[in-house]
Amino acid sequence: MMSKIVLLCWSVLYIVPCGLSISVPPSVRNVIESQYGQSVWKTTSQVTALDLSGLELEQINFIQLFPGLTSLDLSDNYLVDIMPLRHVPQLQALWVSKNFIRSIEVMEYLPQLLLLDAHDNNIERLPVIPPRLVAADFSRNCIEGALPVSYYKLALLDCRQNRIHFFPQPKMTLEQQWHEVLGLRPLWGGRYIAQNPASLPDWEKQVLSANPMSLGG
Repeated sequence: MMSKIVLLCWSVLYIVPCGLSISVPPSVRNVIESQYGQSVWKTTSQVTALDLSGLELEQINFIQLFPGLTSLDLSDNYLVDIMPLRHVPQLQALWVSKNFIRSIEVMEYLPQLLLLDAHDNNIERLPVIPPRLVAADFSRNCIEGALPVSYYKLALLDCRQNRIHFFPQPKMTLEQQWHEVLGLRPLWGGRYIAQNPASLPDWEKQVLSANPMSLGG
């Protein structure tokens, strides 16, 4: 059964092979068409990057129309649930800051993820991180407890303004643990790890430029 597209005055209604219909908000439709043209709805699986920030989105069920996404910006919206992202397992860079997200367990479905920016949300606990993750920003959330051991491998991590505890290995300071055991980056301010603290505002660019893998155009 072929997929069908029905254009409505306020949205795009996409009928997928299984018979379900998926509505695309007009604001999303306008942004996508401005980037890829109106013919994009015939080849949505070929779209690799979307910037949907600041569109006042409350749900992203339509995201399953774009299974080939590697870079996605959903920051500055009204999102609470981002589990639909499980339909885009090729994501390598994800921005979801300034939403109302409480859980980010969807990360277990994103094995290719390299970069995650989730600051200024309502996240209550740190998720299991994907094996390839390089950098993450969880600052200004509602996270409590100890930093999981797996997080100590990250090159860049921001957990400021949470209630997260950092526990060094016995007989070692936390800074020594980073330098000598893991060979990573110097600790700065008790919360942020980076190669160069002076460049913290550009940490996303630092990670992307350091990683040879393309994140989509």
